[in-house]
Amino acid sequence: MPRPSRWRAPSSPSRRARRAERVLALAALSARALAEAAANEGLRAVALDAFGDADTQRVACEWRAIGEAGSLNINGDRLIDVLSALAERGDVRGWIAGSGFDGRPDLLERGAALLPLIGTAAGDVRRVRDPRLFFAELDRHGIGFPPIRFDRPETPEGWLRKDAGGCGGWQVRRARHGDGGGPGVYWQRERSGTPHSATFIGNGVDAVLLGINRQGVRAIGERPFVFSRIAGPVPVSEAATRELAAIVRLLAGAFRVRGLASLDVLLEGDRLEVLELNPRPPASHGALSARG
Repeated sequence: MPRPSRWRAPSSPSRRARRAERVLALAALSARALAEAAANEGLRAVALDAFGDADTQRVACEWRAIGEAGSLNINGDRLIDVLSALAERGDVRGWIAGSGFDGRPDLLERGAALLPLIGTAAGDVRRVRDPRLFFAELDRHGIGFPPIRFDRPETPEGWLRKDAGGCGGWQVRRARHGDGGGPGVYWQRERSGTPHSATFIGNGVDAVLLGINRQGVRAIGERPFVFSRIAGPVPVSEAATRELAAIVRLLAGAFRVRGLASLDVLLEGDRLEVLELNPRPPASHGALSARG
């Protein structure tokens, strides 16, 4: 397998000094990984998240709360208040949205009206998170994915109920009688294979595959596939690598993905099936950064 592209070039002292003059706002349920990546590049960052742990506050120049740790949700009004205050300062160039905004393109739009959003535009995130549009695009290009349906299966065995607005596997559980639908809800066949993610960077037209990672999941209550860890980059077959590189290039153009993103897939040998596209900095960017 070809060695994954290196996406973080070493910074010279002068380059780091120039970057230190810039301030970015990094918003997520947990902004620690984003703040660490910014610090490694010599960027000053204001971390906005629900935890404010010691590691985040150590690498960020400031921290602001945008939610309660126990809720695992971003408080939209608090986020808007914080972004509005940062916009008035004049030294914050823009903000990057991480995990927690997957089902909230409305917050991305409101925030972008106050401070430039760096990454995939809210309207394009909304398209990615529409399962009818997303899977229709895959189908149009002959890209494999587990069978899906938008009405509750009469026999729930072998089906998963998913919500395209969730993240981290919290929105996935096995289907059961009496399941309700709703915006973004769909049912997908449970398949064999090992969960992987392909980390890439897009410019709204094209993309470069940076590395492939293996995901670990565990069951928590009625949620059988909650994200728990990531390892990477990991070797996969050359055929799978070529196919993933082609898919991320195609989808980055189709959905105008900008910045770091990831594609979740199931791999079994050379067989590859797409699960979802995350048009935001993924957890896997930390694994690749650590490897240099």
